[in-house]
Amino acid sequence: STIDVTGNYVVDSSENLTLGPSDDLGAYYLAHNASFTDNGDIQVTSNQTNFAEVGINGDGSAGYPAALIKIGLGATFSVSGGPSTGGFGVAIGGTGFENDGLFSVTSGSISSATGVRELSVPGYFNNTGTFEVSGGFMGSAYDADYGGVFQNSGTILVTGEHAYAVSDDRNTSEWSITNTGSITATATSGTDSIGIYLFSFYNEAHPTQITNSGTITAQTAIYVSAFANDATELVHLTHQGTIDGA
Repeated sequence: STIDVTGNYVVDSSENLTLGPSDDLGAYYLAHNASFTDNGDIQVTSNQTNFAEVGINGDGSAGYPAALIKIGLGATFSVSGGPSTGGFGVAIGGTGFENDGLFSVTSGSISSATGVRELSVPGYFNNTGTFEVSGGFMGSAYDADYGGVFQNSGTILVTGEHAYAVSDDRNTSEWSITNTGSITATATSGTDSIGIYLFSFYNEAHPTQITNSGTITAQTAIYVSAFANDATELVHLTHQGTIDGA
């Protein structure tokens, strides 16, 4: 079943909720400009075999369906996909996401897990807590179609046969990526882990800003690629921290 969220939805610190399996709309579905705050303990689990489990969903085509999704200090939010299906913590477009607690997503042994999947327009991500993603095939903490603002001062841990901590698909907007905490991507295959993976369109009008004064650990810390017919790739990197990887 799915819980429709309108207005300002708050889970109290005294609440311990176990939800799922949900339908393909997710455990929670946020209406336009709704906000979601978790101050308690929420576990979303699934035994589905035909679609991925989604913790919080929304209509990405609307562009800005939710004002803010926030996991409070001391709170937990976890999503577990079925034995052969994936898991998404948040799949939505243009919303703000803040985690001050523990946020985790796991998938089945042959599927993928994504922490936050941003659709349609640039998003906002800020992690000060612990953010964990474990995928059987692929693991990704933050995957955005159109860039936005990414900030981490906490701990991000990603594992999977292929593990990408921060990634984009087709960035035509400005990216701002700031890490003052710890980002670790670990490939169970031993061959494909990337801390920041940018694969898209870049031009002088929309430079990508990467600032690292924390730690990024992966086989490849930062990877930038583009199609051969793209405009000039442009990434501004300010690095004063630690990079453990190529």
